[in-house]
Amino acid sequence: MTYKPCVLCIGVALLWLALSLGMVWGYLDANRYLLPTALLMGTSVMGIAGLGEKRLLWAMQNPQWWKLLVLVVGVPSAYFALINLSLTVIVVEVIVLAIIGQVLFSRAPIVITPTADEAKAKDPRYQELMKKLEHCCD
Repeated sequence: MTYKPCVLCIGVALLWLALSLGMVWGYLDANRYLLPTALLMGTSVMGIAGLGEKRLLWAMQNPQWWKLLVLVVGVPSAYFALINLSLTVIVVEVIVLAIIGQVLFSRAPIVITPTADEAKAKDPRYQELMKKLEHCCD
């Protein structure tokens, strides 16, 4: 099983995890660092929505429902984690991120579905658009 992680996604997640740890351990003032941590966590939620849409078949076929599901679950979860910030919550966050990373970054054929191009090629709207574009400049 090979992995191709997104360096930016990992960097953002590590940054908000580090900020969370800093606040829990008392090195960072929560009043000052809570908002940047929340913004970074929200960025991770949106990143999961975007990456899942490219990697999971159901998400490719139902992009609006996928994004809605990720936002409805992800944003309240991030909020809950922030208002209950503790070492236990951070450990749970790391476990959840590891599971999500395993699913989204894994190249295993069981988890990863056809590429976006293959999914698009089967979409009738995409085929119709391609037919229109064939003679766009005639």
